[in-house]
Amino acid sequence: MFARVAAADPDLEPELDCVSPATGKADGFGELAEGIHLACPLPVCKQLMTSDCMVLNVLSQRIDFELVVGVNGRVWIKAKQIKDTCLVYRAIQAYAKHHISDRAHLKTLLQEWGQ
Repeated sequence: MFARVAAADPDLEPELDCVSPATGKADGFGELAEGIHLACPLPVCKQLMTSDCMVLNVLSQRIDFELVVGVNGRVWIKAKQIKDTCLVYRAIQAYAKHHISDRAHLKTLLQEWGQ
């Protein structure tokens, strides 16, 4: 579920919104159908949310995919083909475990993985 927290009170259940407050429409909020989820350390999620994230920049040059990164450490990935979804998943996992150090290393891994 891709939603925003509308209200959070320590004595009550949190309230989620699946519509944009500006338009009253879904605007991308709602169920994240298909795709796969993974858990990442919060510092990795913060890096994935930046516009200069090396891993996502390299991957996006080779693969068309959708990605949702939550501040709760959850990442959702979906590509047109399951093999591409799995490839993005593996790359993000390797990045999170510090197995990818630079752009050249990532490109080498992508070639080994068949991309």
